[in-house]
Amino acid sequence: MTANRTTAEVVLGQPSFDASRAHVTPTFLSVVATLILSGIVIAMFPLRYETNDDVGMHLTAAGVFYGVEPSEHLVFTNIALGYPLSRLYRLAPDVPWYGLYHILAVTGSAIAINALLLSISRSHKLWALLSLHFFAAIAPCLISIQFTKSAFLATEAGLLTLLAPWFLEKSVSRYWIVAGIPLMLLGAAIRFDAFLLALIAMAPIVVWAAWQRSFRLWKPVVVPLLASLVCCGLLQSAHQAYYAASPGWRDFYEFNQYRHQIVTRNAPLQYVEKTKLIMDAVGWSPADYLMLKNWFCSDTNIFSTAKLQQFARGIAQLESGHDSLGQVLKRLHPSIATVCLLACIAAFQLILHGWPARLIAAGAFVFSTLLAVAISATTQYMPDRVLYCLFLPSVLMGVLAAGKEVTAPNAAILKPRPWAGLIAALIAVTFAAAAWIDQARVRHDLEDNAAAALDHIKLRSDVIFVDWGGAFQTQLFVHPLGSLDALRPVRCISLGWGLRSPISDSRMRELGIEDLPQALLTREDIVLVCFRGMLEILAQYLCEHEEAEAIDIGFIHQGDERVFGSVVRIRRAEQRISP
Repeated sequence: MTANRTTAEVVLGQPSFDASRAHVTPTFLSVVATLILSGIVIAMFPLRYETNDDVGMHLTAAGVFYGVEPSEHLVFTNIALGYPLSRLYRLAPDVPWYGLYHILAVTGSAIAINALLLSISRSHKLWALLSLHFFAAIAPCLISIQFTKSAFLATEAGLLTLLAPWFLEKSVSRYWIVAGIPLMLLGAAIRFDAFLLALIAMAPIVVWAAWQRSFRLWKPVVVPLLASLVCCGLLQSAHQAYYAASPGWRDFYEFNQYRHQIVTRNAPLQYVEKTKLIMDAVGWSPADYLMLKNWFCSDTNIFSTAKLQQFARGIAQLESGHDSLGQVLKRLHPSIATVCLLACIAAFQLILHGWPARLIAAGAFVFSTLLAVAISATTQYMPDRVLYCLFLPSVLMGVLAAGKEVTAPNAAILKPRPWAGLIAALIAVTFAAAAWIDQARVRHDLEDNAAAALDHIKLRSDVIFVDWGGAFQTQLFVHPLGSLDALRPVRCISLGWGLRSPISDSRMRELGIEDLPQALLTREDIVLVCFRGMLEILAQYLCEHEEAEAIDIGFIHQGDERVFGSVVRIRRAEQRISP
């Protein structure tokens, strides 16, 4: 009787699911399970954008608020995705295409990962780990949509799918290749930087999968993998060629390259003798630098590309020394989702009962940690979304190692300790879910207050809003699956990453604005939305460059700046400000 028992029966002491009798494929099971789990997440948590970057790309693709018409120029995302999105918005402007494509990308990636896991084993333990991986690693990408996370997850899923012959230790259907290459292309198209980061972060999984595999399985993996990398490289080259063909966009990318180096510094430069020499060399005052640091750089003479390049190089030479380890670690601020991942990684040391598997999982964690420290040290910038992505392969490594243990010929009956680890990880996910629910409640209150603030301001199509520093808080009004009707009549200029782009220039021409600071001082139909702490910098800047002895600031709206920035009119001191 024992000889006829399956591996899962030996491991768990329970009957396993017999797929040969049910004729159910791992892919079908993965689709059903992923859709059920995704439905639970979407039903429990309202979907939101994590940053204003996605909000800006959503509005740009839709041609609302910041743009004149739907545009394929999403800046961070490849034109291969931007073009069809803009055309879809022209055909059906009321459908939230941008949010839908991210949801489909995350869900499709989860289906691919789950299909591989279920092809390795369908034991109860693997089902539990699959659910744990979904809620710890996939759910945060749905709840808080962010294009870096979507790109990383799609690349991870595509690479894992192409490695299927090594994990399953046999030749696989061509459908794995048909799924893997498009997922890799999708990750590269959403954000190429995140695609490259995912390839590096997945290195431990690739090395582990390749270790001691038979020679006959190298060709089914290496050829499709190389083909996908070549295709991704060509896709990025085509994207760059498309933008390079337009002088406006070519100049914008060059300008933005140096602006990013300056803006992403953790703290403003102190105006001391060394930095004064660098500012004097480009003709900037401290107010000019702080305006650039806060994204107000519309003047092409003061903030020319050549000056930004010279300034960025000067600062790089000034900071040629290395940060201390303490400074590097201070930049690592894990969110609730990242802490949940770390708890799951720790739990895998209990779940895995073989020392080789534990060392493999621990090695993946150490590699991710060193990579995070290296990025923080070299870029002086580490947003949590990147930190979160770096630890996704570590959790996946733990799940894969556990799956291989279940199917091992000498698998032992599962002891209490692995179950304790699994329960500990599930508790961590539960606490994270409770925190997400609490955050959703707070976010809902902020959105209600933001709606009340808009009602108080009474948005009108004859008023032009200048959104400085994201003070308009568009992420409280734009949701992945929400309507844009409230923002369609609003005319706005954004002083963000899109400033100085052809889209922004076209918007200003449409609104009759040639000199933005001058327009702020003279036109009655233009108001500024900003945080109160920025007004002193703006006043100093205008006094220096607009020949004003003093600046008067008239407040139209003041409130909770977590909800909506202050709405003000700016005038020279000798001018009277109308209410």
